[in-house]
Amino acid sequence: MNGQTLFVGRGSTRKLQSELERLCLKRVMIVAGKRSFILSGAKSSIEKQTAGFKFQFFHEFSQNPKLEDAILGAHLFRRFRCDGVVAIGGGSAIDTAKSILAFQTNEGREKQLATGLFKLDESLPPLIAVPTTTGSGSDSTSFAVIYVDGTKYSLQSPELLPRVVFLDANFSDSLPADVVACTGFDALSQAVESFWARSATEESREYAEKAILEILKHLLAAVNSSDGASREAMLIAANMAGKAINISKTTAPHALSYEISKRTGLSHGHAVAITLGNFFEINRILSQGSGTEGKYARVERSLFKLIGVTCPDEARMFWYDLMKRCNLKTELDGLKGATTVRDLEEIVDSVNLERLRNHPLSPSRDMLIQALIGPQK
Repeated sequence: MNGQTLFVGRGSTRKLQSELERLCLKRVMIVAGKRSFILSGAKSSIEKQTAGFKFQFFHEFSQNPKLEDAILGAHLFRRFRCDGVVAIGGGSAIDTAKSILAFQTNEGREKQLATGLFKLDESLPPLIAVPTTTGSGSDSTSFAVIYVDGTKYSLQSPELLPRVVFLDANFSDSLPADVVACTGFDALSQAVESFWARSATEESREYAEKAILEILKHLLAAVNSSDGASREAMLIAANMAGKAINISKTTAPHALSYEISKRTGLSHGHAVAITLGNFFEINRILSQGSGTEGKYARVERSLFKLIGVTCPDEARMFWYDLMKRCNLKTELDGLKGATTVRDLEEIVDSVNLERLRNHPLSPSRDMLIQALIGPQK
């Protein structure tokens, strides 16, 4: 990907110091979860390797990055005269770091930037990303999720693409199995959605195909056996899935996921996965008589071949069986905030219409509700 240097392999972060020097960074903000930064081993490893640099640590951000978190980070960035950021962690850390960089030269109009009233058009200081989870893909995208007054927005600019990425699986070995499962399904969902998206290209489908094959090969071992080689493969596959959606963007399952997470507390990747399986069947229904049967059928056949199934019903069963084997709940039924008809209607009404337009076919409101409850209801 243009403008990005990628280091892959265990121990690759040993080159962090030379990259900081190459980018002429001296006063660096590190954005990382306070607890995960220590437990992953990243704190001790990176501090040993970067003696002589001045670091300002920022840990005050939420799982769903908020406007006020990034504003606080930008204030500290200016106060300590930082000249770059190293983000270490999952999507929350990397997205927060992106927003901090966007806001540090836009004091007073952060909300307008986050909500799209102003565009980010200036050059930003360098961002180095060290993803420690196996699924967000934020290390290979040029956009960042940010919540403003409870509503999800996306900051977007080529300047938000990290300049340098380290895929060092040493920092993902300590991840709990449920985190690997949820982030793994986030990456798998990104790859599937990228593959069928209306704005998919030959390049994005190549990335998506590689990601799907690698994730299906390694997900169960990464989750249930804590296998180090599989976790490393998942980290690389997640980066490829991120490259895919950076080109194609996501579709309806992602559009529904943000409100699901907000209302139920499910992690992002779990919230996406819980509806995606139902869309295999919904897409089939939508394609009938729509005039798009031939075009979508070709995409569908290629996708099913990757997954190892022959029809939408098999794809749906495969998807939810894989979730169960990763010990993930497969339906919303029983989750507070998604139990009543009114709850489901409010989730659907929250959908980002831009992502719906990128879905391969055009789902109705009733079809979106069907995606939430599944055909068994």
